[in-house]
Amino acid sequence: YQFAEEKEKKDYSNYTKEELIEKINQYITEYDKTNKRRLERLLQKLENQEEITYNKDKLLYPCKIIGLTVDRNILYNRINERVEIMFQNGLLKEVEELKEKYKDSRVLNSGIGYKEFVEYFNKEKNIEEVKEQIKLDSRRFAKRQYTFFNHQFDTKWYEVNLENINETIEKILKDIKG
Repeated sequence: YQFAEEKEKKDYSNYTKEELIEKINQYITEYDKTNKRRLERLLQKLENQEEITYNKDKLLYPCKIIGLTVDRNILYNRINERVEIMFQNGLLKEVEELKEKYKDSRVLNSGIGYKEFVEYFNKEKNIEEVKEQIKLDSRRFAKRQYTFFNHQFDTKWYEVNLENINETIEKILKDIKG
């Protein structure tokens, strides 16, 4: 990926999807018209005369993308265990302290492991329901990460041998060295 210098951004969030499409049509006609947020970014790029690229397969530098994976049941069990450990280590206290310090923080209202507490503080859910929601949201996020790497990159996945991690490492190194 190439990071460009930040240019001044115009806020298009108050535009309707139809208004965005009408403005974009002044520049181009072939594009995805379904996602409002993408339309906002596309219009931003067009108005700033930035290059519009559609070739996701072309990487800036030659590289190999390696993904480590395990059976989904194992992964989801490990996620569930990790959430339990987070609660044992004081997640509730951490969120309460952050809520006091940063009442309207975007992270507290949108980050996994934090946003789920909003309903708890509003007395709409108990702590067990919050815990289960964090587990569910974390599992869904893990699934989205797999999807992202599968669609954005030519990812070579390796099944991790949890009994012998060195075996996994040796297999990866053998493939890299060719």
